[in-house]
Amino acid sequence: MLPSPHIPLPLSSSSTRFLSGGQYVGIHASTFKDFLLKPELLRALVDCGFEHPSDVQQECIPQAVLGMDVIAQAKAGMGKTAVFVLATLHQLEPVDGEVSILVVCHTRELAYQIKGEYDRFAKYLPGVKSEVIFGGMPEKAHIELFANNCPHIVVATPGRMKALVAKGSVKLDKLKHFVLDECDSLLKELDMRRDLQAIFKATPVQKQVMMFSATISDEVKPICKKFCQDVSKQQASSTNLCPAVA
Repeated sequence: MLPSPHIPLPLSSSSTRFLSGGQYVGIHASTFKDFLLKPELLRALVDCGFEHPSDVQQECIPQAVLGMDVIAQAKAGMGKTAVFVLATLHQLEPVDGEVSILVVCHTRELAYQIKGEYDRFAKYLPGVKSEVIFGGMPEKAHIELFANNCPHIVVATPGRMKALVAKGSVKLDKLKHFVLDECDSLLKELDMRRDLQAIFKATPVQKQVMMFSATISDEVKPICKKFCQDVSKQQASSTNLCPAVA
């Protein structure tokens, strides 16, 4: 979620740093316009009244929009959800019949919140379709959904998603972005972890992986890294940023 537009955020000067060979390191933006997002996304941000990114958004969005793997830890309310929603929408090139973005979270309530963020930031991207998938609803309805009106963005809980993938009702072979929100809660439970691993195996090797959580335990840190390739690891507090998952 984005921070309230009524709370002023400190501005930082824009700066870009590169390693030898031109490898991107980071940029600090004073406004969302500095991220060079799609005009449709910037328009939606203006409609929502947001102008200045939070710390975690400043640190992670520039790397996320380039397709880099990201593990980010930040307190609740700092705008973690907006990082992956904006980054994935910016990169999305929707193809009919293909799931491009999969976000997995541990509760249906959180799934609906995330879908709500996708809906409001994709308001000027009318061709983009998103759906929430979770257990407790008729599986047949989900099977028919993917057969007849496949969404480009799926926000799901792990159990039902694993079942649909195992039956071949959902194809993830074209997936571009794999996101775990509140990854600590997902990965510390063995059953959920097994479901996630089964889903992950159905996705392409080449894809972007992003993980977000308010807390990442020592037990979960090495598991997070196993899902990622060239990972950017960030930890955000209310005042500063520093490398996190070592």
